[in-house]
Amino acid sequence: MLSLCELAVDIVTEHLLPLLHISDLVTLATTCRHLHLLCNDDRLWRYRTTMDLSLNTSGLEPCQGWKETYKKIVDHSVVYVWGENYDKRLGIDDNDSQSFDKVVTPTKHTGFVGKGIIQIVAGGWSFHALDYQGRVWMWGLMQPRNPLGGVDEATSGIVHLPSNIRIRALASGRSHAVALDESGRVWHWSNRWQPMLVKNLGFAPIVQITACVHHSIALSATGDLYIISYPIINSTIHVHQIPIPLLHHDDRIIQIAGMDSAILVLTALGRLFRVSTLGNHVQELLDFSNILNGNHQLSVTAHHHHFAIVDHTENKIILTNQTHGQPLQQFHMDTLVNKIVLGKNHMGVLTVDGTLLTGSLLQDATTAILPLLGRQHTDTNEAFAAVDLDTTMHVFTAGFGGEHSACLALPRDIF
Repeated sequence: MLSLCELAVDIVTEHLLPLLHISDLVTLATTCRHLHLLCNDDRLWRYRTTMDLSLNTSGLEPCQGWKETYKKIVDHSVVYVWGENYDKRLGIDDNDSQSFDKVVTPTKHTGFVGKGIIQIVAGGWSFHALDYQGRVWMWGLMQPRNPLGGVDEATSGIVHLPSNIRIRALASGRSHAVALDESGRVWHWSNRWQPMLVKNLGFAPIVQITACVHHSIALSATGDLYIISYPIINSTIHVHQIPIPLLHHDDRIIQIAGMDSAILVLTALGRLFRVSTLGNHVQELLDFSNILNGNHQLSVTAHHHHFAIVDHTENKIILTNQTHGQPLQQFHMDTLVNKIVLGKNHMGVLTVDGTLLTGSLLQDATTAILPLLGRQHTDTNEAFAAVDLDTTMHVFTAGFGGEHSACLALPRDIF
């Protein structure tokens, strides 16, 4: 059997090293000079920056190389939160002058300074964040606050996954969260103290997850789609495999996105399907399939009743809701779009240059709701406005909930 050092360089650098956790990659680099060179390859670390941190690296050429830049990103990532806070869901220190019922301006969450947060998602009343070591943090409330009083208090802390589990992707429903670990296994929970492993997901590793209001969704490496019931302690978890209509031999599922009670399935050739979580009914949205160009780079995002498709090749956004099977709005952006983030009534556009633009999903939106979006301006004639942070930052990901938002940002001088 060949040793790792005897394998072809392209096999090691393109197929094996990208699969390793960062800490394992660093350890492997200490074993011999040959692997030290391969594990420190700048292209590898640029790839890991893109994949691990969801950071669009196009146009960025850091003078110190991508390995050092990766370390700086982990060391200096900042969590900002804003929006509803009457139940203390934002996790802002009670002594903070902005610890109000509503926080208008994005505010640093000091509890995550130095923790190396690289992903963030928002639920109905909570946030979950992933750090570079594969640990998951949660703050806010997993369940709605009891209006009559009781024990429903905002909490903050690490999700109690087994110590040997490293998570690489997160998604959040209204009152539950779902995570994908490095081995392609799925975990879910409705409180941070009792995460559960999801079984009966076939033999192929899971490669993507998403969440609806009460369900979790998993996509396997072989293209199988599974709907997972809500996580209830000491109850049977139901898993249903959903048959997707036969795709062309050169087509495959590239992305899934969860709405309230439906899943969107986007294929490489630009076909879009909607799957009901209630009756498992599969419907192709032909008004989208007929206009999407499979030769273009496409992505889909969904939340609550709305979803958006980005044609990255044309830099165009297509927006609609689940009651319509056709596009409601289409518009081109002046700046290159990295990704779309949707909340209940608001949306964000993350641009390649690290700006977070926000706007309302409501046609008749009033200026009263706009401050919750962290905008610099409240002129409803402007479709989008940049989020106003306390210093010049590069925003690389965000999570929007019902009436609360968060983003991750980096000092621009890192690049």
